[in-house]
Amino acid sequence: MVDNIGVKVMQHINKAAVVTPVSLLSLVLLSAPKAALDENICREQIALYQGLAQQLVYSDDTVITDMTPQEIIDYGIKLKLIERTPHILGDIIQVAGKQAALLSYFRNNILHVFILLSFLSALVARNGRIKRSRLDSIAEQLYPFLQSELFLYYPAHGLADTLNKKVDNLLSHGSSLNWVMIRSACLSLIVSTISSCKCLRLQLDKALSVTL
Repeated sequence: MVDNIGVKVMQHINKAAVVTPVSLLSLVLLSAPKAALDENICREQIALYQGLAQQLVYSDDTVITDMTPQEIIDYGIKLKLIERTPHILGDIIQVAGKQAALLSYFRNNILHVFILLSFLSALVARNGRIKRSRLDSIAEQLYPFLQSELFLYYPAHGLADTLNKKVDNLLSHGSSLNWVMIRSACLSLIVSTISSCKCLRLQLDKALSVTL
C-alpha cells in the first residue's frame, strides 16, 4: 500500500511538469554529438520538441514555455549555460564549460513528457519501416518497464488510444526535415534512458533482436 501511494505521488509530480526554456535546451543539446549544434538546427529542434509537447500535452497540469526558439537560445546564453561560437558556415550553439551535469538535471525533469514519442520513434528508426500492429505490440509489451522507470501515469489498459495519439502527433510533424530530427534526437533520448534501466534494455533487445 505504501509503495502504491509512493508511485501515485511520483506520477502526480510528473503530471505537473514544467517544460522550461532551459529544459528544452538541455534536451536538444545533450542529445547532439559533442553537445553542440548549428544554431539554425538548434532552433528547429527546439521548435520541434516544443511543438510536440504543445500539440499533445502530457497532462492538464503540464506547463510549456511560450518563448520562441530564438528567445530560448538567447536566454540560455544570458544564463551562461550555453555559448555561441561564430563560424563561417553558421554559428554553433554548445553547452558551456562544465554545465553538462547541471543541464542533465533539467533534461531529466522532462524525460517522461517525451519518452513515449521517443520510444515509438526509436522503434521506427531502428527498423526503417515497421507494421503498425508490430509497433503497437512491442510498445504494449515494454510499456510496464517504461512506466515503472519514469512513473508514467497513462494506464496500461488504455494504452492503445494513447499510442494512437502519440503516433498522430509524430506524423503531424513528419516533414522530411523534421522526421530526420525526430529520428536522431529521439533515438539518443531513448538510448540514454534505457542505459539506466538494464531490465528495459534486455527486454527491448529481445523484442527487436537488435542492440540499441
